[in-house]
Amino acid sequence: MSLCVSCHENEAMMKSNNVTTDAVSSYKRSFHFKAIKFGETTTAVCQDCHTTHHVLPHDSMQASISSKNIAATCGKNNCHPGAQMNFAMSGANHLTIKIEEEPILKFEEQFFIVLTFGSMAMLVVGIVLDIQKKFGWLILLKKFLQHILQFLFRTGRFIFMLFKKILLD
Repeated sequence: MSLCVSCHENEAMMKSNNVTTDAVSSYKRSFHFKAIKFGETTTAVCQDCHTTHHVLPHDSMQASISSKNIAATCGKNNCHPGAQMNFAMSGANHLTIKIEEEPILKFEEQFFIVLTFGSMAMLVVGIVLDIQKKFGWLILLKKFLQHILQFLFRTGRFIFMLFKKILLD
């Protein structure tokens, strides 16, 4: 995989060969890459899908990742036996590229990000309100702020009177 990455992360080289530069970053979002990071040694790497010596563009009908061959590539005995076209074309290995190709997937991704953060925000608000109800922190905070303001007012008044006495009297 490091041999593939050494070229595919080189943006200048990929642009000169008219190849997308998102392949590596997209693969790094996949389950297969995460499995590697956690120590798995039998998960798919680049050459498992793209082959080692006969690498062809994805739109070539002879490519192992073409729409004609992808189900067989994913469905190998040591990978996902019996994988069908829907499974193989899901974009699970290069999800970023798939999302950019399909606007509905981009919308779906954004929707779930907003939904997740919105849900988390509402949970935090609920917890804060529950704590406030149980302990009455807002009342305590109000009393604390009143005491601070009274202290600052008294201190300011004392300093004013001190300067007045020193400077004017």
